[in-house]
Amino acid sequence: MKASILILSSDTKENKGYPIRHCLASIWKQENIDFSEIEIVIAENSKSNKEDNLKRVRKTIDELDKKFQPIHSKIIDINPAQSRGEGRNIAAKNVNSELIIFLDDDTILYSKDAVALLLEKAKTTDYGYGANRLWTDGSWFQENADQIFEELLTNKDPFVEHTTFAPSMIRGSEDTRLQHFSFIGNWGYCNKTLFEKVGGYPDFEGRDFEDDFLTFKLYKESGNYGILFQTSVIHVTHGITEQNFTNISNYYDHLNSEGYFWFNVGETFHNEKPDRDAILQPLHSIHVDYRVEEAYKKYLQTLPPYPTDENEMEQWIEKDQLSLQEFTIQIQQLLKSENIDEYVKYSRSHFDDLIPVLESALSQGILQFHNNGKIEDKLNFKYFPDRDIVQPDFIKDPNESYNQFPCTVESRNRRIELLHERFPLTDHLRVGIIGDDDLVSIALLKHRWLDSLVIETDEFVIRRIHEVKEAKVELLKHDLREYPIKDSVRPIKTFITDPPYTLYGALLFILQGMSLMEFNGKTEEEFYVILNPSMMGRYMQDLQRYLSEAGVWVHEVIDNFSQYELPIDFQERVRANNFLKKYGLKRDDLKFSSSSNLYIFRSVAPNLDKLRSSIIMDEVYNHFI
Repeated sequence: MKASILILSSDTKENKGYPIRHCLASIWKQENIDFSEIEIVIAENSKSNKEDNLKRVRKTIDELDKKFQPIHSKIIDINPAQSRGEGRNIAAKNVNSELIIFLDDDTILYSKDAVALLLEKAKTTDYGYGANRLWTDGSWFQENADQIFEELLTNKDPFVEHTTFAPSMIRGSEDTRLQHFSFIGNWGYCNKTLFEKVGGYPDFEGRDFEDDFLTFKLYKESGNYGILFQTSVIHVTHGITEQNFTNISNYYDHLNSEGYFWFNVGETFHNEKPDRDAILQPLHSIHVDYRVEEAYKKYLQTLPPYPTDENEMEQWIEKDQLSLQEFTIQIQQLLKSENIDEYVKYSRSHFDDLIPVLESALSQGILQFHNNGKIEDKLNFKYFPDRDIVQPDFIKDPNESYNQFPCTVESRNRRIELLHERFPLTDHLRVGIIGDDDLVSIALLKHRWLDSLVIETDEFVIRRIHEVKEAKVELLKHDLREYPIKDSVRPIKTFITDPPYTLYGALLFILQGMSLMEFNGKTEEEFYVILNPSMMGRYMQDLQRYLSEAGVWVHEVIDNFSQYELPIDFQERVRANNFLKKYGLKRDDLKFSSSSNLYIFRSVAPNLDKLRSSIIMDEVYNHFI
């Protein structure tokens, strides 16, 4: 089978010992293949020392051709240098074979039959990767690069005592399991027609995740892949800085835009015919850190020590067992605590009920206990990198017919903090914004883990959101008085609303928000409503009565959660000015109009039809009913 081995040469700096020499030597030392059917294409994509690198590569090829056998090879000088993905794409257009074999310049073929086994696997599959990947010890390779190269030209094995399964510098994560295998760019292959069909590698500026991106596109197109588990390669260990991991943001955004939370490439390393949903993970309304999810599964199988019979166990499961959200809150509190005593003090729970939480977290390696009950955080959770979003000005001239009093910047930020507190250790959360006078959706957009759906009807507010060029907000223009929302939208996990402070206005905004949520009749779900009890007056009692009859209750109240400045053009400002003047005060002595409380409501199975029947649509914005 004819094949082209494409090597991206973009990192052959002296601090890595020019490993492309060793990479090339490992190809010439391959056995059981017909070299007349092999071509080597080197994409010279260095950003510096380009001429020196070209000379070194040409010299190495000449030396290998003379010592072993000539192999057809060519160098594609990519000038100016492109991204790693685009560099490979350019070189791929210059290969003469239908099969493209990808190899990094700092990867060395350790198995002498690596190419032969790959060619055999490629006969029945469209693409593949997943060889055993070993890593050189520390700086050993860089310090002995010349000697290692000379030994590679003989029958010696310079690596036998100097490799490990774990890299000395971990690439962006403390979980090194994925580093035990080669990705498609390190050592992998692809049918050229399929490669071109999916558009090749992405043009990412940074480093890493271009392999994941390509494999994701290939898997969507074809599940016929092969795993090269019978072969081993060696990756030259080198330092990786944090800035190289910015690609994960572009990758994650792209997955989400196509309706996926994650592409689980790790699952493919162990199974060539896995469950497709386990690989292409659909985007749901919430995804917590996978390690916490695993701990929660363990928690559901663990009981506290006090139930003495089956009946008591069932009661505990029904009454006291935590939901996933409550479990993550407990884990967050646990990891923030200095020791186990501090955790119990602030957990709002009984220690017997905390034992399953502690045991599940310990069993999954989320934490570790030390002397005196000291807690060590082993999870080290990090959110996806934030987006660079320029926040717009607040609406200075609100539409009085909608009673728009924009909150302060501090109040808007407090809503983001609330989501962090109520949904900790979360990788993805879909949040509804029911009416967006405060432009909360733009504040949410900065945080990549938050996915907002905005329901709004005011054209002025909609225009302000669209003015933000980076805004990828899902915005549905809909008059909330029209129920239900007929457009097909992805469900939300929770919502925030700052509704009109009227009985029917508050009920309607709550009704529409709940209509977009998923209730399973077992798990408590919660949402957030900002209300001013003074402006609501006695209707606050009516509001809670209607909600209670529909199966919704108040779980918690946070006082003075949101503040509002007096709008310039509202009559409230005029009346305030008259009051200040009367008592010899200046206009600037009073900026605020009011403050409101945050009500955390919960429900298991709300009766939305009953709630709808209690609302008079014509009175939604009427404060005097």
